[in-house]
Amino acid sequence: MTQFTNNFSQVRPLVLAVSTVLVLAGCGSGGGGGGSTPTPAPAAGAAVDPYIIGAKVACSDDATNASTTGLGGNFTLPRACSAPATIVVTGGAGALHSADANGTDIIGTFEGTMSAPAGSTVVSPITTLLANGMTEAEVKTLFGITSVTQSLTTLDVNVPVSGADPNVLLRASMAVQSMIDDIVAAGGGSAASVIAATVKTLKASAPLDLTNPTAITNLVSSTIANVVAANPAASTALANVQTAITTATTSLSTAVPTTGAIDTTAVTQANTNFDTAAGIKGPLQFGVGVSANGGTPVALTDLNIAGAAPLNSVDFTLSVADTVTPLDATGQHAQVAMVLSQGSEKLAVAIDDLWIYDASGMQVSYPTGAHMYGYYTNGTQTATANLTNNVANMVTGSGNMFSVQLQTIAQKAFKDNATLVSSSPLLAGTATGSYNVTFAVAGIPVTKAQDGTGGLQGTKTVTIPNVNYTVTGAGATGAINF
Repeated sequence: MTQFTNNFSQVRPLVLAVSTVLVLAGCGSGGGGGGSTPTPAPAAGAAVDPYIIGAKVACSDDATNASTTGLGGNFTLPRACSAPATIVVTGGAGALHSADANGTDIIGTFEGTMSAPAGSTVVSPITTLLANGMTEAEVKTLFGITSVTQSLTTLDVNVPVSGADPNVLLRASMAVQSMIDDIVAAGGGSAASVIAATVKTLKASAPLDLTNPTAITNLVSSTIANVVAANPAASTALANVQTAITTATTSLSTAVPTTGAIDTTAVTQANTNFDTAAGIKGPLQFGVGVSANGGTPVALTDLNIAGAAPLNSVDFTLSVADTVTPLDATGQHAQVAMVLSQGSEKLAVAIDDLWIYDASGMQVSYPTGAHMYGYYTNGTQTATANLTNNVANMVTGSGNMFSVQLQTIAQKAFKDNATLVSSSPLLAGTATGSYNVTFAVAGIPVTKAQDGTGGLQGTKTVTIPNVNYTVTGAGATGAINF
């Protein structure tokens, strides 16, 4: 298992005031006496798909009875929810989707909604079905797990079940949640309406084999038909992305084998492919070329962007011209850094070592001992971070390109400070307006993009405050709109 180290320091410490309440039980004799209302016991649970970190949790009938998920998706509500209320988990760009309980294998952000009946100790896409009209018997029959006697309201989908397909619940969770989220993102309506359409489809789909591509195609087609029946205005938008949703759902299902760990690279690639095909949300990618012999920097004409769709993160994608072979199996080591700022808010992040090499296509590795340095301030709070864990899923390579998901890495770096994240637009994924941006790449020669649309503005320097780490190299300065 990869070692996770987060050396997190608060430059401006937060003071937590703890009050102790002494409750005196009434006592006495005769007609005297008194009493007190018992303090409600807290209710613990976990949000799993596989693990959701940094999401909001609340009872559907009481927004004040709320919490935030931590490592392992664990949360504790101040008091238990009471039926008919449900436990609701709500994501966003600040909520992280982890393949492991320790939060060392982040596979993206969680932007969906899950729910569970009151009294559940697990909230997952499976319990969402229960909270929206399906019975335990229907769900178990649907996914072929009628031999499982444990209640689905307490069953962690990450735990293999008995039978020929131990990972069936994890596969079902990831595929169904992905389909719902993609339909919502593509303009299919509210999460509640899409979940209702999904439940209607699943009730008529038993048994459902999510290892069968045809079954997935039919699932997506029928769900979209039910969504459109309830919301005709969504017809055109969903028709344009139905193939992309089917492909993403199939890829998510394939990424979960019958036994063993999920293919996290396939998961992140499936999400990226859907975003690209649907053209509905970030990340924003800056295309620049990589050459073995360097080259003359050119103006980056596509840095100032106001996309029609909101951006939720900033990535940098470096591409290699087809006519150039700049890397071999030995590769080169690069350093990358970025700073985003608007008014008093500033986020700076850097990686001090990325090994980029050619192995039947571009590959990128985060070597042991490499560091990710982070700095954030919102004008009131200031924090720094130093990650030495593997962030391979956020520095990826394929074909002739590699991508660095710097903002997502920064969100991961500061995830443990819920107070900071909730009040910080760039970390919570709620940034709006125009942000100044500067990025720099050192250690590897960078020049004009192969398609001629991008390039660099010359040498730029990005410094991570309070950490004293600086990257000076080819880069650009401009602005982006969230």
